[in-house]
Amino acid sequence: MIIINFQKKKINLIKFYPKTYETLKDLKKNFIIGIITSKNKFRSNIILKNFKIKFNFILTPDDLRRGKPYSEAIIKIIKKYNVKKSEIIYLGDTKHDLEFSQNSKINFLFAKWGYGRILNKKINRISKITDIYKFL
Repeated sequence: MIIINFQKKKINLIKFYPKTYETLKDLKKNFIIGIITSKNKFRSNIILKNFKIKFNFILTPDDLRRGKPYSEAIIKIIKKYNVKKSEIIYLGDTKHDLEFSQNSKINFLFAKWGYGRILNKKINRISKITDIYKFL
């Protein structure tokens, strides 16, 4: 409970990177947007509650038998939204996200502003969220 209370006290310190809110809102007009996270549902809901973005889906380890890097989340999305793997772009910021995308056989964009580093120069990268439009 101490961790949860700490998270609640610090939640107001979490901010979107510049143009993220506007870009997500714009993308939602024409695309299915969602989150696949390694954070549990409780923690994810606390964080996302303050951002007022209505995602089409939020998948956490609580929703899956096997989370990232396994492809179960993508299989669920494909079935629910009747989309092809080739139509999916996963934006991530860690090697774990890249591995998930590769295992799922979906397109991957590396968010250079995130936590991880990927040395492979062949991986598509974006420096800011608005760069995503180049890959749509």
